[in-house]
Amino acid sequence: MRPEPRHISATLITAFALVSCGGAASSRSDAGGVDLFDAGSRSDGGGRPARDGAVADSHVNDARDGGSGADVGRDSAAPPTPDAGTDAPTVSEASTIDAADGGRAPAFDASGGAAVAVSTGSFHTCAIVDGAAWCWGYNTDGELGNASFVDSLVPVRVEGLGSGVTALALADQATCAVVSGRAMCWGYNAGGELGNGSLDSSSVPVQVLGLTSGVTAIATKYRTSCAIVGGDVECWSDFNGPSKIQGISGATALAVGDYHGCAIVGGGVQCWGLDSVGQLGDGTNNDSTTPVQVKGITSGATAVVAGDEQSCAIVNQSAWCWGYDADGLLGGGSETNGSNVPIEVVGLSHVTSLSTGALHSCAVASGSVWCWGSDAKGQLGNGAVMTESLAPLQVSGVVEPATMVSAGGAYTCALGAGGVQCWGFNADGQLGNGTMTDSLTPVTPIF
Repeated sequence: MRPEPRHISATLITAFALVSCGGAASSRSDAGGVDLFDAGSRSDGGGRPARDGAVADSHVNDARDGGSGADVGRDSAAPPTPDAGTDAPTVSEASTIDAADGGRAPAFDASGGAAVAVSTGSFHTCAIVDGAAWCWGYNTDGELGNASFVDSLVPVRVEGLGSGVTALALADQATCAVVSGRAMCWGYNAGGELGNGSLDSSSVPVQVLGLTSGVTAIATKYRTSCAIVGGDVECWSDFNGPSKIQGISGATALAVGDYHGCAIVGGGVQCWGLDSVGQLGDGTNNDSTTPVQVKGITSGATAVVAGDEQSCAIVNQSAWCWGYDADGLLGGGSETNGSNVPIEVVGLSHVTSLSTGALHSCAVASGSVWCWGSDAKGQLGNGAVMTESLAPLQVSGVVEPATMVSAGGAYTCALGAGGVQCWGFNADGQLGNGTMTDSLTPVTPIF
């Protein structure tokens, strides 16, 4: 089991109470040297993977590529039945689930162009294909949503979500989706991130309390999830159902980091929560229980994303990032101790998709995929393992034009003319190609 990191209550995001449980806030360096890439040391549900890289992307994309800006309809169909419990054993990571086994729906063919979105977590991946949700990779807490706790090296369809899925959000060991205007979540739930009034994990989707219609975006991270409903941002954790973030209305996009959140309002970006390394972007390092304006981004923002302690946005087709900056995570061309104001990612224009993950970030610019930051497992996709890149490098092998990219925990996936392609760390099958072998260049999941 990975050691449990210091915990700051998620009420920082949901109720704006700065509460510390078991220690003061600190930066990533407190991770204690845990090996992110030790496939045998995943959390078994009792603790979150360590912060030094095992942190999910908080990818948010605009409506054009199936992301959280999409308008959704309403559906009166009953949600799937909640999972009966979490005592099912975790099977060896070498186990593979065939999507055709056990009466599951047949596998899809992403090469046919049916995939419209892909999203990465720390060790699992999901995609939207013809309105259905499919997931693969690590599954100890049911984050694949297929009524199982067995890892899968190939995609399996999420139970009950065969249609109507318009957005996905992945955390370390949990997954959420917008389904015909409803918010549904599954997987790890010790922090109440599933929002169903329980702390029990679930291997099938459960309904977030009260969010049965009108949801247009969703985001999830460590012990906290949020959604946009009618322009309001509502967040949940612990036993609490969703509660409105005061001071925000008319939100069009949303992102959640470890202990901070951001939203686009009127083309500007506002953030709230922990600000230890400048992740709120307002020029200070002062935590804020109410949304503050990100300095210099008052208009023109079309997407916002968040990682552990960093945030990024697309502004007038350029990429800007702020907060934590180890390994050149912010993409400014030099490594700093962080920035409490946005800095422009160097060398990119015509940016249409943006994602920041564990210790690397990626963007789609002019139809090509570019990545920067840590490259310890080849997550930058340039065919070689490097220590880091302080500026964007073009990914080799993505079938262009690419429309979407998602940076996860030491691996990356993209959606382009060749369907879904993934590269980097693969100890849990998160690349979806039927193996547990890392890949320095893009591979296509076996559907």
